[in-house]
Amino acid sequence: MNKKVKGLIIGGVAVVVLVGVLLLLMFMPNGGEDSSASSETTSSSKSIELNNQAAADVVTVKVVLPDEEYTMTQGGDTAYSMTGMEDAPASNAIYAALASDAASLKAIELINEDASNLADYGLEEPRSQVEITYADGTGANLSVGMAAPSGSGTYVLMDGKVYLFEDTRVDSFLYHRVDYISKTVTPTAATGDDAPVLKKITLEGTLRPEPIVMDVSQETANDVTTDVYTMTAPKQRETDSANAASTGNKIFGLTAEKVIAFNVTDEQLEEYGLKDPYSKVTVDYADQTVTLMSSEPDEEGMAYVMNGSKDVIFQANVSELGWVTATYEDLVSKTVMAPMVNDLSKITVTTPDQTYEFDVTTTVDEEDEDVKTNTFTYEGKELASANFRIFYRSMIGCQKDEFTDEQPTGDPILTFKYEYTDGRTPDVVEFYQSQNLMVLVSVNGECESKETQSYVDKILEDVVKVVNDEEVKEL
Repeated sequence: MNKKVKGLIIGGVAVVVLVGVLLLLMFMPNGGEDSSASSETTSSSKSIELNNQAAADVVTVKVVLPDEEYTMTQGGDTAYSMTGMEDAPASNAIYAALASDAASLKAIELINEDASNLADYGLEEPRSQVEITYADGTGANLSVGMAAPSGSGTYVLMDGKVYLFEDTRVDSFLYHRVDYISKTVTPTAATGDDAPVLKKITLEGTLRPEPIVMDVSQETANDVTTDVYTMTAPKQRETDSANAASTGNKIFGLTAEKVIAFNVTDEQLEEYGLKDPYSKVTVDYADQTVTLMSSEPDEEGMAYVMNGSKDVIFQANVSELGWVTATYEDLVSKTVMAPMVNDLSKITVTTPDQTYEFDVTTTVDEEDEDVKTNTFTYEGKELASANFRIFYRSMIGCQKDEFTDEQPTGDPILTFKYEYTDGRTPDVVEFYQSQNLMVLVSVNGECESKETQSYVDKILEDVVKVVNDEEVKEL
């Protein structure tokens, strides 16, 4: 056989082999699009509709849990009602979810047809047993078992068979009665002309040794209304405006993360730290009063909360509610005393060496009464106004650097006396030596705070400079 014929035979065999391979590939199952479609079809075919009722046709749902049972009824004077919850502030959305789950009983797949080995599915002692009645007179009974592995669903026993349900189709069957209570602690406040007008805030609770009371008034400038807070108890004080305002923020529109108890007992108040609450706020508005109580917050800002008008214990995040943790030290103004210079007739500064009396005269502009000019004199000599103002700003810049129960002894090392044009009683601020480079500050005979020694040293130096018209620098 010559080489040419031999080559043709080999080539023909190769062609036959290639054709065979192609035919084999064409008829083999593959993992491409056809495979996916087949998989989807198989998965889809596993969905099992066990009934097809409308949520509106659910009449009753009885739920039996290991620790309680209840029956939800749909219809009547209210959309939904529940045994033992007639006076509870209801969450209609949660009731509607229960009716929806009870109407649409749809499984992912059938797991066991003869309901054997129930313990394997958590159905020997189910988490919930449910009895449903519908408007057409039919009904359904089912038991909810444990969650399936890998979060694939929840096992459910119905009609003697074990099914796998999506978690979201049975979660409401595991709710307790308190889960049907609205999580609204306080409603959203009205706006516009109907917005609540704040009048007074009272803070109590074990956090505070004495109640704190702040009267609130409104000031309007350039069409903007601002609340002004004045502390009246335990002491008459000006307030830190930002911290004071925070105590009245979010009184309205407060929503809890969880409902803990309804028809609250004394034992539950004790258990959740609300019988003698850590913090309590009573907020008086022009047309209503709101009272809220809180237990001590945990590290994440969570606490148990009650609205005085609701017999419900909530759990809420109170980290942004200023009233829960605000103390006297937080709310009182950190400025010791800062009289308006236009209200003064005389400023007296007494040091260990000398007494300096500064007369203050205020002149009102004839054309514009809002424009006022101050003149400062010492022993009949008019002082440079700008320089004295710097000195005065240092005087009123005295701060409550820290609060203290320590009381002064001995003689003051510096004294301010402010006398007023309207004849009111003068205010006196005295400074006494303390320890650790600090001085005690007494206002009208009452000491509650300290300042730094460096503050007093600067005033003692600057008062000499100002009477000699030497430059005084800002504090």
